[in-house]
Amino acid sequence: MRRLPFPAHHALDYLVGATLVAFSVHVRHGALLAVGGGALIALALASHGRLSVAKVVPPRAHGALDLAVALGLGAGPLVGALRPDLTGIITAEVIAVLWVRVWSLTRYRPAAREPAEASGAPVPAWARL
Repeated sequence: MRRLPFPAHHALDYLVGATLVAFSVHVRHGALLAVGGGALIALALASHGRLSVAKVVPPRAHGALDLAVALGLGAGPLVGALRPDLTGIITAEVIAVLWVRVWSLTRYRPAAREPAEASGAPVPAWARL
């Protein structure tokens, strides 16, 4: 079940992207981390949502591109020219696995409203769980 609302995921895009970019400075050959973090930030800036600027990437496409970024981070150390040092490899792999998990938990469509809420009728407190 997808529990994470898209606005929370959107905020995580900025947080994880900025963390990767900042960490890339401290890793030898950290271009992979910088590019991955930059891709997450660029994706967040271009996606539909309250925290974006351009609003050109719909949420479902955002999800597909998030998965592509995670797979790129995970496979990047296999390419010799992109391989960071051991700390960078561990960071890229951990972020890639966690980002796939975030992707799998994110609700890319708005949550369905309950019939009583959709009709405007008051919902009793015991029914709101």
